[in-house]
Amino acid sequence: MTIGAEFAHTRKLPYSPCLYRATATMQRGASPSFATRAGRCGFYSGGVRKDARYIVVDDVSTTGATLEYAARTLLEAGAHEVWVCSTCYAATRKKCWYLIKYGSTHLER
Repeated sequence: MTIGAEFAHTRKLPYSPCLYRATATMQRGASPSFATRAGRCGFYSGGVRKDARYIVVDDVSTTGATLEYAARTLLEAGAHEVWVCSTCYAATRKKCWYLIKYGSTHLER
């Protein structure tokens, strides 16, 4: 089960995969500039419901590029709002949860 599916199951939220990786590029140990480039072309969407809210869950965030481009992909496909979260922020090597809300005109942290 994916992190997102487990999160949805635990929180009793609907789960519908609609964000897919376009590449099989591994970012573990990659430089921040490589991670940013890889994230730019790394996703495509399918089955996004217009005006719906989505949450993207990632295991580790290094530069935030993956989460940012995942959110942009969903918003461009018509999602009303996208929240992203990660269980670990690699820059500090601390386990933490953070949420970022992406909307059509704003970004909240």
